[in-house]
Amino acid sequence: MAKRRCIPTDLFYQRKFVGLSSDTVRLLLIGLISDADDAGRGLADHALLSRKLDHAPDVIAQALGELERAGFVHCYRVEDEQYYTLCHWHEWQTLHKPTPSKYPAPPQAGADPAPASQGYPGCSELSPEKLGTSGESIAEGEEEEKRTEEEGEEHSAACAGEEKTNVVAFPAAAASEEERQLRETTRVVARILKLQETPALRRIVEEYRASPHLSLLGEADAAREWVDDRHRNRRGQRMTPAFFRRWLKRELEAVQRRELACAVSAQEARATGTAGQQEAGGVSHEPGQRRLPSLMNLEANYRRAMTGGQS
Repeated sequence: MAKRRCIPTDLFYQRKFVGLSSDTVRLLLIGLISDADDAGRGLADHALLSRKLDHAPDVIAQALGELERAGFVHCYRVEDEQYYTLCHWHEWQTLHKPTPSKYPAPPQAGADPAPASQGYPGCSELSPEKLGTSGESIAEGEEEEKRTEEEGEEHSAACAGEEKTNVVAFPAAAASEEERQLRETTRVVARILKLQETPALRRIVEEYRASPHLSLLGEADAAREWVDDRHRNRRGQRMTPAFFRRWLKRELEAVQRRELACAVSAQEARATGTAGQQEAGGVSHEPGQRRLPSLMNLEANYRRAMTGGQS
């Protein structure tokens, strides 16, 4: 599936887009564009979209209904599952090698559609007059989706200089340098720990990678060595992401305790006035303690005693 989507640059000046009731509905339309597959389809399950787009299910239902009335989306039902399709998908997107959709196509105009709105407010049956202002039907889009890879490459070469000037691409989902380093570090840690590269392990690496107190790769070596050592690992604990997280947490807390103890010791030394003596290697004396005689000028005192006080 493509890693970027396009919207027309004049979208925010179109009457029906500006006429939407709120910025939330407009934002959800952008979210649907990003969520759709290469055929412009997606699941219209309110609970699922609620988790994906971070809005309550009733807000999703209301937005789908409003976007459908405005002609941006259509909702349809196939075999007890609810889907949506974006009406202007093939106007806005230029896909030369689309990934085949795993969702069924909308029912053809004139066919007997399954009841679409029951239990799914904000979704209605497909109507032929709402298939987009360009006159392209979704059936035509389905045919375009099924082009062979060779035809797509030829079309790409032929249209290289004819891209629409009123279409702007979303920022690519290509990873930044920091994300690339995160993936590489996760890969190395997984290899050391002999674990799979899972989202849980990635989150652990992301959380502790920037810690100035820990060497993530060093701790991975130490943790793997401890688990493999039967004398130390007497309970036979297995290496898991959860175990590695506990290991890092314990090591970090130990470092923080040592730093706190050093800070308290330094503060006490400053409070008693012995910090300078300790730093210089001097010996501090408790109040009332008898001091040893000073050995300063020992040679001069000895000569004076031997000569009877004459220098």
